[in-house]
Amino acid sequence: MVRSLVKPGQHIMIWLEDDSVDLWHAATGLVGEVGELVECVNSDPFDLENFIEELGDIEFYLCQARQNLEIDRDFIVNMGYHAKPMLPMTGLMIAACGFLDQVKKTVIYNKPTDRTECIKALADIERRLEEIRAVRLVDRSETLRANIDKLSQRYPNASYSDEHAQARLDKTG
Repeated sequence: MVRSLVKPGQHIMIWLEDDSVDLWHAATGLVGEVGELVECVNSDPFDLENFIEELGDIEFYLCQARQNLEIDRDFIVNMGYHAKPMLPMTGLMIAACGFLDQVKKTVIYNKPTDRTECIKALADIERRLEEIRAVRLVDRSETLRANIDKLSQRYPNASYSDEHAQARLDKTG
């Protein structure tokens, strides 16, 4: 049944455009990094440096998503969206998965992007990140600095390459 109902990859690729692929990249990267943050938070002993790194990686993909949707972070943070009460990590996972689900509808079903739902999911993610950082007394600017430092080491020419992504120069030495 799955084989007969799954949309073939070549049918998905026909409709893909740069913007939708970029948004898909941001959404899958975001969900992957949220998973790594969950793993970090549940590790014993707790590794603050890794915690800050994972938060920085999440910020990277959030920025990519906002740029793709042409939405300013201040707008998202100040829009007055109130997330449902729940544990911050649970809420973060649900919001990230909700964002990916919205993007899936665009990429897989060839449906126009529901910007309103994407913005709500991004606002929810921002709220959860604020709560999560507050628990560990980590400032957002600290995570951004750490991410910039890491990516500057990984990509010495400030330009993406598969070679540098795989070599991970920031992890050597």
